[in-house]
Amino acid sequence: MTMEVGELLQSGASTLLGLMVSDAWTQVRERFAVLMGGDRPEATEAVRLELDTARAQLLDARLAEDAEACADIQAEWRSRLRRLLSTQPELAPQLQQIIAEFTPPEATYGGDHTDFRGATFHGPVQGKGTMYNRLR
Repeated sequence: MTMEVGELLQSGASTLLGLMVSDAWTQVRERFAVLMGGDRPEATEAVRLELDTARAQLLDARLAEDAEACADIQAEWRSRLRRLLSTQPELAPQLQQIIAEFTPPEATYGGDHTDFRGATFHGPVQGKGTMYNRLR
């Protein structure tokens, strides 16, 4: 297994688990079910049920603050994705597309500098732990 495929599997599993507890769950569940079940409706439905079971287990584990159970669930789905891609490597682009579609863009960091020149404040302004109480 190449490093790129390993990273894809890890990203796919962690994205899947992160989205299991999000508002996008129904869309994500469907996309993964179709990816893993293929064009066989009974297989797709079986994956849907397995995903729902995994989600319920994940929610229970998070509620119980059981990090080991959460890690086990992620490892299980990483393993399933690995088996899928080892038998059907042509599905890797679809997995990448799902990950890209449901991964929020990284926030850009503008630094710690805030320019107050020319601003008018009608009360105190706090910046990086320092209180500025200068009225113009």
